[in-house]
Amino acid sequence: MVIACYEEDHLPQRVRHVRRWLSSTRPACWILPLGLIFRLVRRRIVGMKTRIASLVIVFGLYCGHAFADCGSNPSYLNIAQVNSILTGNFACGKSTAIDPPGWNERHISGGSLVEQHEGGATVETVGTWSTANAMGRGRVTYTYTPGGSTYTYEIAVVTGNCASGCTTLPQTYAFCGVGGSAPPRLLIYVSTTFQPPVSVGVMNGNCPGNP
Repeated sequence: MVIACYEEDHLPQRVRHVRRWLSSTRPACWILPLGLIFRLVRRRIVGMKTRIASLVIVFGLYCGHAFADCGSNPSYLNIAQVNSILTGNFACGKSTAIDPPGWNERHISGGSLVEQHEGGATVETVGTWSTANAMGRGRVTYTYTPGGSTYTYEIAVVTGNCASGCTTLPQTYAFCGVGGSAPPRLLIYVSTTFQPPVSVGVMNGNCPGNP
């Protein structure tokens, strides 16, 4: 038997009835078997390990969500995937900073970039597009005419990692600016079909908003 001081809240229910030796404002001192002392200490250590493991799991889940999109390497598409989602397909987005308030561009096989205006009836070649590999990530560069301004992006899925399903269309992607005049991030809806504006100057609801 040993005399041990221990907080009452951590004692098993079966020994809480033992008479307290000191005042209620200080840890209680108990006469306890040595084996019980070891079990209490072990229980406390195991509890701490469980709480730490839980925190690690929660942190991992939180970080997995936080670092998806631009900034998470597993979220990016490679060059084959970028070519797969863009070639022959449409990309649209809305912006409050340009007029008209958005774009609806088709990536023609061979490199032409075509803007389809107001319901798709007016078609205008506005520049070119090309892709490249950058350390395992696919990049797309847009060169607009006239003027020759360029915008280079790497493309990432918005949620999770780029595994199965990351080239399934339609889908909203994060276009992460890495060169030229590209902004840091745009949300772009990529689909196999044209997304017609609701009315003149009002983009389709599928086209996500951007600054």
